[in-house]
Amino acid sequence: MKNRERLISLSMAVLLGLGLVGCGDQSASSSDTSTGGTAASSDSGSEVTTIICALDANVAPYTYLDEDGNITGYDYETLKLIDELLPDYTFEYQMVDYDAAAIGLEAGQYDLEAGSKYKTSARAEKFLICDSNYYAAVTLAVAADSGINSIEDMKGKTLVPVPEADGLRQVYLDYMEANPDADITQETGSSLISISDGLSYVASGRYDGMIDPPDMFNDVLSQDADLAAKIKVIEDPFTVVGGHFLLNKSRTDLEEQINTALQQIKEDGTLGALSEKWFGEDLIAKYSSIALD
Repeated sequence: MKNRERLISLSMAVLLGLGLVGCGDQSASSSDTSTGGTAASSDSGSEVTTIICALDANVAPYTYLDEDGNITGYDYETLKLIDELLPDYTFEYQMVDYDAAAIGLEAGQYDLEAGSKYKTSARAEKFLICDSNYYAAVTLAVAADSGINSIEDMKGKTLVPVPEADGLRQVYLDYMEANPDADITQETGSSLISISDGLSYVASGRYDGMIDPPDMFNDVLSQDADLAAKIKVIEDPFTVVGGHFLLNKSRTDLEEQINTALQQIKEDGTLGALSEKWFGEDLIAKYSSIALD
């Protein structure tokens, strides 16, 4: 399920030719070169704007392919809810590699990117950032025999690197700013290290810990009993941050529409119920008042 090599490559021209558009589309592509935001006619003859959504590959439980090769995940299902509330738009979904998604979004190949995206200063310069659609309780994974039981025990130790523009880098920087004596080192890498590889590095002692929401760790560990025996996930979070959809800078119209739809499904409990489905609890109600948005 979390195999980064499993991508579906379908031409957007084929998708449009087959009419596979809309909130229920299960297709994906990593090779489309058309620009987003195209207009099409609905059955009633009115013009509908097509929004090309890039979903980060293998970011379970937010955006990923299930065992049958279908797109699924919390972010994906949230977008389907939003699409139903926006009659002037129809969303198409493409599963895209992490780095390619950001590049394509900035270039205008995609209109929207999803997949557990945190707000960072680097992203704010390049993209429009929608209101939070979920809240992530960020915690720590360490070697089972490390003796580390909290983030405070990481003094003088190292974290698995992340790219400079990644949201978890911002989480680290915010924590260090609030805790200047923490003395925790996190290097930056040129590419994103997978959860599986990162946990393997921690288990081997290459790094002392890795930060991410516990559901991200547990999804990997539930599939790898040997690794699970070597890793301890500290369930108590050291911070809570908002997750967001990113938009191409030109899509100011869509930003307002998505934020309005998000507010509606937050207030009527729909988003909270979806959170319970995917995370076992209503994260919207639990963390909305304390999250760093």
